[in-house]
Amino acid sequence: MADPAVGDRRGVLDLATAIALFLLGMAYGGWAVWAVPVRLFGGVEGLSIVITVVGTFGAGLLAAWGLQTWRAALLPIAGWFVVTAVLSLMVGPGGDILVPGGLPADPGVVKVGEFNWLAGFLASAGVMVLAAFWSGLYRRSSRYTSTPDRPRQPQ
Repeated sequence: MADPAVGDRRGVLDLATAIALFLLGMAYGGWAVWAVPVRLFGGVEGLSIVITVVGTFGAGLLAAWGLQTWRAALLPIAGWFVVTAVLSLMVGPGGDILVPGGLPADPGVVKVGEFNWLAGFLASAGVMVLAAFWSGLYRRSSRYTSTPDRPRQPQ
């Protein structure tokens, strides 16, 4: 007979993992938002787009692999979305935070902010497709599944 305490601990561990993945998405989302005006090497704009795409793919696939379900990839994506949505709705004395209204000295920053959203949504869609495909392959090829095929006792 299974120990009920083990099932409770696994539920708590899964909840803690889900919260950590959501916070991870918030962390790379906030980092990307504040990196909108920062340039890559060579003066190329777009560090925030790189952070968003790499963070979304890395965190989403890590979540899907770690929790062995494609739904886990939604957790860091949701954290990224919450942070970028909240920070894009905030308006400060200099304009919007995520998508600046316009900078005469640096007009490319406005485009980077807009493409950050697009890159995030495209990367999220790609991660969900890869996680769903990967999850299906893993379940078919793994001998460690949640419902093991045990021989049944004759009754």
